[in-house]
Amino acid sequence: MIMIYTNIMDKKLQVSKVQELDNENKKLVDLMYKTKLKVGLEIGKRLKPFRDDELYKKLGDSIFPNFNSYLGSLGISYKSATELISLYESFIITSGYKIEELEDVGYHHLTTIKPMFFEKKDGEYRLKKPKRELNKWIKEAGVLTQADLKQKRMEEEVGEHEHKFEETRFRKCKVCKLREKIYDKS
Repeated sequence: MIMIYTNIMDKKLQVSKVQELDNENKKLVDLMYKTKLKVGLEIGKRLKPFRDDELYKKLGDSIFPNFNSYLGSLGISYKSATELISLYESFIITSGYKIEELEDVGYHHLTTIKPMFFEKKDGEYRLKKPKRELNKWIKEAGVLTQADLKQKRMEEEVGEHEHKFEETRFRKCKVCKLREKIYDKS
């Protein structure tokens, strides 16, 4: 693959070759996200007993006095670790999915639909809705963009309604792209 990229700089490529490279890029990006979720859920699975059963203490109380210090040694934040454990507990343990069944969904998609379907009671996740409905959302999440999935979730939460639109204007910084709403003075 490296040879292909060095040749790109030297020659004009035919459209078919550029399309081939584009397809390779799409496959690699897709593989990256699938791998990221699979690895994330596997990390959640492995960190759960370290958190729940305080396995990090067996490595030495003076070395890791708490779970957070253990996570620091791994280079993962407490927030990320607890989110991965939470996804593992809800989708794998509670719902019975296999990690491979979720690889087309993506990490952010799972975090978007998780609050709709799971609640935590007495330290354990429970389904709030029927599993067949979760199956439907998992299937759709695998093909929707993150923005479309968030919009679908919002529509589900607010229910059927007549849209009431508000016109807004924004200004954007040319350097850092910060957006601010412009309010009318009237």
